Amino acid sequence: NQLSQQQGCSLFMTLLALFQVLLYRYTGQRDIVVGSPIANRHYKEIEGLIGFFVNTLALKTSFEGNETLLSVLQKVKETTLQAYQHQDIYFDQLVDYLDVPRVLNRNPVFQVEFSLDSSLNDTPHTLSGLTIQNIGTPLIVSKFDLRVGAFEYEEGINISFDYATDLFEEEMIKRFAHNFAELIKAALKKPSQLLHDLSLLTSQEEHQLLIA
Repeated sequence: NQLSQQQGCSLFMTLLALFQVLLYRYTGQRDIVVGSPIANRHYKEIEGLIGFFVNTLALKTSFEGNETLLSVLQKVKETTLQAYQHQDIYFDQLVDYLDVPRVLNRNPVFQVEFSLDSSLNDTPHTLSGLTIQNIGTPLIVSKFDLRVGAFEYEEGINISFDYATDLFEEEMIKRFAHNFAELIKAALKKPSQLLHDLSLLTSQEEHQLLIA
């Protein structure tokens, strides 16, 4: 949150930038496109309506190689703000406009989704004599190759990983999660470092690679 405030960004933008850096480091691809859901309730006329208005944004970051997290964060900020301005264009319209071929085993435009939910807390809600609490519902089928959800609580941030088991083993996702945590730590310690100098490895992985 402090880094976000210093850079004039939201927490979502900062976490998204870090996540896209991780994908860039893993894949070596210069263009990283990540999908993200948005409430799409920015008009006052629909504030009181009941219904599902959620849309999906495709957020693309292009990496040049010799840059820092701070420069990437500004790119993500600009891209995200532009996407918010065009959130009325539904994802299906975007796919049709880009004339992306439809295939049954892959989501068009992006295959990885990232989201942040800051509305969660452990305080019970009451409504007309009722006590309400959140109940987690496990996903039976992953909608994307990989879906990463960040959940902000007062005491910290939890990050969950939903993934296609046909593509990834559980141990792979655990390693990916640990690398994400290490990247966040390294970035917060020195955000002005070049991307390739930010450490992804846990102490156990460093020992395995450098000594064992």
